[in-house]
Amino acid sequence: MKAKQSALTLDDTHLVCRRSFRPPSLLLQADPFCSKHLKSTAISKGGILSPILFPRDSFAQFSSVQPTRSSPDKQRTPVPFYERGKPNWDQLQHVIYRLNETVPWFFQRQLDLTFYAEDVLFTNRIHGTEVQGLRHYWIYLGTLTLMYRVPCPYIEMKVISCHPIVDEGVVSLRWRAQYLGILEFLTVTARARSTDIEVYRKHSRWFDGVSSFYVGADGLVYKHVADRVMRDPDEYESGKRKFGLLSKIFGFSPKPSGAIA
Repeated sequence: MKAKQSALTLDDTHLVCRRSFRPPSLLLQADPFCSKHLKSTAISKGGILSPILFPRDSFAQFSSVQPTRSSPDKQRTPVPFYERGKPNWDQLQHVIYRLNETVPWFFQRQLDLTFYAEDVLFTNRIHGTEVQGLRHYWIYLGTLTLMYRVPCPYIEMKVISCHPIVDEGVVSLRWRAQYLGILEFLTVTARARSTDIEVYRKHSRWFDGVSSFYVGADGLVYKHVADRVMRDPDEYESGKRKFGLLSKIFGFSPKPSGAIA
């Protein structure tokens, strides 16, 4: 029985090794390996190597750069605040646009947190608390919303001003929270005989606050500081009258403050 003669010629055999499918430095090192596999593996008519001709693991032993495997359990080291860099003008304008769109719905809808960093730091100087991490930040804001929504049937947030501080990479936001307590809400509704939102806004109390959003070079907010709350002057005068009555009864002179820092 005669063995079937191969149709491959010497030129066809060396055609594969002459192809620039790998860098020249690696091709010279792989010549012995190439000859070994050419004896046992067929080559297509177009001169293209079969996928099984060179196993994937074979290229790693000839490469000077060995692949490294990163452990999924290894936590990435957070970048310090002073290494975040400064944002450009367009990134600051984007944050301003998102704040103007989301802050008025703070007590009605879930906030959009897509422009915040994963390790965002929230410093609440109004209540003297601090949280870090996007998930903790989201939970904390949800808790604040619930805490104010329960005693105040009517409450809404209003943006007074929002402007960038380019040199510091900060967006400064001044906001106002308008609200009515349960008794005030029922009284206004009964007197006006209406549930129009404008009626509630007209008779509502309010307090102002300032928030500073620090933006990094990636355009994400990595720090949020809320401070400098100023209350309604009418509420401040009412508090002064109450303290004046207490001073006459108990014989002391308290000094109420109209601003909370």
